[in-house]
Amino acid sequence: LSLDSDLLKADFGLSLEPSRSHIMVSGSGGIFLKITYSGDSWYSGEARDEMHSIQKAILAIGTLEQLDKKLRAEKYYEPFKSSALLTITQMEAGTMMNLTASSCSFVLDRRLIPGETVAEAKAEICKALDALKELYADMDYEMEVLTCMPPMDIAEDDPVVLAALEAHKELYEKDDIIYRRLGGSDNHKIIEKYGCSIPILGPGMDFDECNTPNEKVLVQDYLDAIKLYMAIVVKILG
Repeated sequence: LSLDSDLLKADFGLSLEPSRSHIMVSGSGGIFLKITYSGDSWYSGEARDEMHSIQKAILAIGTLEQLDKKLRAEKYYEPFKSSALLTITQMEAGTMMNLTASSCSFVLDRRLIPGETVAEAKAEICKALDALKELYADMDYEMEVLTCMPPMDIAEDDPVVLAALEAHKELYEKDDIIYRRLGGSDNHKIIEKYGCSIPILGPGMDFDECNTPNEKVLVQDYLDAIKLYMAIVVKILG
């Protein structure tokens, strides 16, 4: 089911991703890009003055690593105790050990903090790579957007958040449970598309256990979450 189908009709929602049973109102976004450099392939025992595709990609990666340092220095976000980030996560090139690669691709993961947009982050990366084209010949590249997700930032006085806080306090006598952290969920995309409020609220230890062999949800936490969801819905609809 695609968001472009416009089949979702809702005023509010809850994302059940693990959030330590806290109400997560802010999360980071991201854009994942595949960058490809191409060029001639030749016998690696032959000396040529031109750059092959791997050399082009290495040059580009060095430029992007400098961009990452700039992001870390200029875009720190105190609630996350972190900053905007750019990380090279994958690289692929070559078919034979004695031929230069005709194509070299790498994937970058650019994490966004609240206040940034996917479009701005992409433009920033394009600007850095385009600058290389002015300095070096034959540095044309192809860019593919693999996936993207905007940051999430929901106000603490949002009606859904207030209902969740009230229900949580009544059931479990806890009120200091507003949560902000890196990472996010598909709810970010739904919020951007429809404008409805969808905080994250779910049992589980998120980054301490997510995507690990020990990932789990305790049965009691699961049952408590069901009670909490029911109480929140009653408060909002009542």
